[in-house]
Amino acid sequence: MICRNINELKAEIERRIEDALVNEVAVVVKEVVYKHILSDVYNFPQARYARRGAYDGLGDMDNTYSRLVNKNTLSVENIAKTNPYLNGIDTSLKFPNNSFTQRGYSAHMDKDYLAPIVESGNGYDYKSPGARPFMQNSYEELIDFGAHIKAMKEGLRRQGLNVL
Repeated sequence: MICRNINELKAEIERRIEDALVNEVAVVVKEVVYKHILSDVYNFPQARYARRGAYDGLGDMDNTYSRLVNKNTLSVENIAKTNPYLNGIDTSLKFPNNSFTQRGYSAHMDKDYLAPIVESGNGYDYKSPGARPFMQNSYEELIDFGAHIKAMKEGLRRQGLNVL
């Protein structure tokens, strides 16, 4: 890397930060979020509804989405819908005996995201189990233990930068 002026150097560093955010930091943050989904949400006793879990629910890693908001900000969110199966899709393919639609969700919620409801405890159609703040707990873990910082350093090192 040869930079002829400070603006080129700044642009090159920003490019490498973006690369590390996408390739290292996003992976680590998603892993922390997934860990908290398992411990904070799915470890909670449930008796009122069938959970989708890894089948398009909160626990489906494909529903934990990351994107760059700008050159130095990564957003990670869970985009699981409250109930995508109530609009004519055959739920028996994933849920034997139609257990998913028997309790817990209503058709008016099918366009809402599940994460804010679980996070806050607000929006349930039945007695709420209360807030299960898996995203907040993920954030706090990252702040307390710095896995995202370690991942950024690894990403910058992978690109040839010496990082302390």
